[in-house]
Amino acid sequence: MGAILDIVGSLAIRGVILTMIISLIITLRDAEYERTSVATTGQNLSVAARVMERDLRYAGYNADTTITDIFLIADSQQVKFLGALTEFGALDTISYRIGANPNGEADSRVIARTINNGFPLYIANGPVSMKIIYYDSLGASTSTLSSIISISVLFSMKNNYPINDTSFATINREILVFPINLQ
Repeated sequence: MGAILDIVGSLAIRGVILTMIISLIITLRDAEYERTSVATTGQNLSVAARVMERDLRYAGYNADTTITDIFLIADSQQVKFLGALTEFGALDTISYRIGANPNGEADSRVIARTINNGFPLYIANGPVSMKIIYYDSLGASTSTLSSIISISVLFSMKNNYPINDTSFATINREILVFPINLQ
């Protein structure tokens, strides 16, 4: 009778240990999923921010700022400006805008980059937002195209996959650009 109790007790202890191990594996998997998902979203947003920052640094490059305004459109959701993207290149028209996803996905938006009125390149896709603020030489926000000296862009992207049942991670990136050609 004692041997049977030892076997039953041993099986119960093994079951508890096995349950703890499975629970630990599930918890580690969920944590890794969360970290990977947040890191992927952050990387996608960082790439979009770096591309836009690089282009904005070329605002006014190879342009005669005494003849024409460098910024053609400047609002909180869209910017269009003149600049040469290559060192000895011709003057390009570069625009960035945020709009509805052309695939028709609900709650999905795109940040589109267009050069010389060509086909748009979507540098960010998903639950993304972008807010652009323009500053003059005194550091005050401005909407006057000829007064723009620096640009601040705030990107925000919500993760496509929930961290838990109800919450989504949101990643924010802000860039502040002082195009040397506008100083």
